[in-house]
Amino acid sequence: MYFPNFLFRSLIGENEISFLVNLLGLEAVIDLLPYARKIYLMMRAEKLKGDPVNQEKVTRSLKVQIIESAEIEEISGNQSVTGLRYKEKKTGKIKELAVSGVFIQIGLIPNSEFIRPMIDTNEAGEIVVDHAIGKTSKIGIFGAGDVTNDPFKQNNIAAGDGIRAALSAYDYILNIKKYSPCAEKGE
Repeated sequence: MYFPNFLFRSLIGENEISFLVNLLGLEAVIDLLPYARKIYLMMRAEKLKGDPVNQEKVTRSLKVQIIESAEIEEISGNQSVTGLRYKEKKTGKIKELAVSGVFIQIGLIPNSEFIRPMIDTNEAGEIVVDHAIGKTSKIGIFGAGDVTNDPFKQNNIAAGDGIRAALSAYDYILNIKKYSPCAEKGE
């Protein structure tokens, strides 16, 4: 997760930050460690998941308090965040935290259902692409952004992927030969 410097200076400072995360959020917590005094890593699951190296970094930090089996009930504040109310799923108890920021990072479900019968996808449903040019397993189909198997899921990266895929598709169209779909099947 990329956080611009102005965000750190204006929002985080010495304040407490709360996260609702899954395995994608571990990297975001690690990114925030130098800036926040306290980070509450909240998750719905009963056990922390994700890359073992990142898990170790997060669990070893004295700044991080892990809250498992939690469901966010309300984020409070008028002009800015001042607190968070959550329910412990095991006990049903409602608890509150005073925090000045909430970053929600709960994972992604790629919207690739419509294209899956035509191209290769991985076990997560992400479109498998050649990262150099964005091409997929099907000639003339290009993929970009968070729906692909790119490990970095950020808006600025997705925008760059879109430009690369568009340029690759344009190059493909310029260089396409007169082509019949029957030629592909050998008819």
